[in-house]
Amino acid sequence: MVAQAFIMGGHTRVGLEDNFYIEKNVEATSNAQLVQKAVSIIRLLGGERTHVLDEAARCDDVLLLRDGAILDSGTPAALRERTGAADLDEAFMRLVERAEGQAP
Repeated sequence: MVAQAFIMGGHTRVGLEDNFYIEKNVEATSNAQLVQKAVSIIRLLGGERTHVLDEAARCDDVLLLRDGAILDSGTPAALRERTGAADLDEAFMRLVERAEGQAP
């Protein structure tokens, strides 16, 4: 489904609530495993991935990535607090700036 959605220019949800299997007859052990698999499929097809941070703000834990590197992780509230941001979009941008050496 991930490959088909990407090729057709669409979107797909990834997570145990939508799919239990990482491959045929093999159950996934976590949402992270499913996301990593989806990212690898999209990259094989020459694409990149995006995340809607409004939806992530409703999650218990969030992992913020950029170019395959972990910027930070934790609860949305903890990420906002650590970055001094009002929302996760702002937190992400502040973390990107820090990673690029443009901000303290």
